[in-house]
Amino acid sequence: MLSVELIVYPKYGRKIDLKHAGLYNLVYEHLRKEWRDTTALIPDTAPHTQDGMAFIAVAVPSFSHVIVAGVRYGTSTAHRGLSCRYAYINGRQPVDIQQILQVSCTSPNGQILIGGIAIVRPFLPSEKAGGMPWAARAVDLGIDTWKATRLGPAQVVNLSEFTGQFALARVEHGSKYLWITMSLCRVSTMVPMDR
Repeated sequence: MLSVELIVYPKYGRKIDLKHAGLYNLVYEHLRKEWRDTTALIPDTAPHTQDGMAFIAVAVPSFSHVIVAGVRYGTSTAHRGLSCRYAYINGRQPVDIQQILQVSCTSPNGQILIGGIAIVRPFLPSEKAGGMPWAARAVDLGIDTWKATRLGPAQVVNLSEFTGQFALARVEHGSKYLWITMSLCRVSTMVPMDR
C-alpha cells in the first residue's frame, strides 16, 4: 500500500454531492469496509440513536487528475484528465477512471479520516485473447485483449491501487472490434491478473 505522501492532488477541484451524482451507496460501502477498524460508519439516513459516525457526503472534493507515485492519472469526465484516464489496478487489470475523490470525515473522538478513492469501470476480458499472436508471451510483453467499448460496472478503489498506465489500441478482428492494452510500465514487474 502506498503512503499518503505519494499521492498529490491538484490545487483546485470541484465539490460534488455524492447522492446527486448517484455515487453515495458505492462510496459509502467502500469506506465502511475501509474504516471499520477505526469507526462504525453509518448512512446519513440512520436514526440518531444508532451508534456510529454518519457519512454525510454533500461537498466532496472531486479532481480532474491526481499524481500517484509520480504518475499522473486523470478522469474520463474532465477535459484535463482525458489524456491519462486509463490505469492498471492491482497488477494488470485495466480500468477507465470515472471520478477521483478525496473523502474526509471526522470521527466522534476527533480523528480525521481521509479516503483518496477513484470510481473506475474495469475492462471486460475477450474470449478471443487466447487466439492472438502474442498470447503465449502476453504476460511478459504486457499485452492483453479486451472487449471493445464495453466496461464492467462501476467500483470504488483506493488511489494506492493504481499500478501503472497502458497504451490502448482498437483492432478489427473478424466482424468485431477489440481493445488491445500494452503496458507502459518498463521499470517494475507487475503482477499478472488471473482470469
